Amino acid sequence: MATQDIKDLSESATALDLTDTYLVIDTIQDAYTRTYAGGHPYIVKAVGGEYQVYPVKANEAHTALVQEDYPIIFTDGTEVFYTARTTIDPYNFAYPQAEEVGLDKERAVLRAFLAFVADEFQFGGSAPYQVFLVDGEAIVDGDTTVTVTP
Repeated sequence: MATQDIKDLSESATALDLTDTYLVIDTIQDAYTRTYAGGHPYIVKAVGGEYQVYPVKANEAHTALVQEDYPIIFTDGTEVFYTARTTIDPYNFAYPQAEEVGLDKERAVLRAFLAFVADEFQFGGSAPYQVFLVDGEAIVDGDTTVTVTP
């Protein structure tokens, strides 16, 4: 699968399998929220028919991506849970938000990811971002930029 825009993909009628797919957020640098410019990768894992989305970061040698321990999104039966209120409201703590899955669990995960991104990579209403679905292996170089090899 080539790089596709998640907003477009979440509205399409094509069948989706998100297992082991990278979701990458391209951002500009913002010193106030400590957001670096470049790609912020997340990986989707499937466990027992349920999805989990984890942040990934570079290993110490900057040669590969390593999955972090706790998911930012997970599904459980008919609900999808995602982390909300992370940086958009700095005066309150983050909390888990629950939404009904509906008929399509994959699209519910994508919608939850878009909601997470809108909160995580915005402070107020000013930080632009682009959301891309990337299928392939991501390698991180020493400058913390993500290059994707299809």
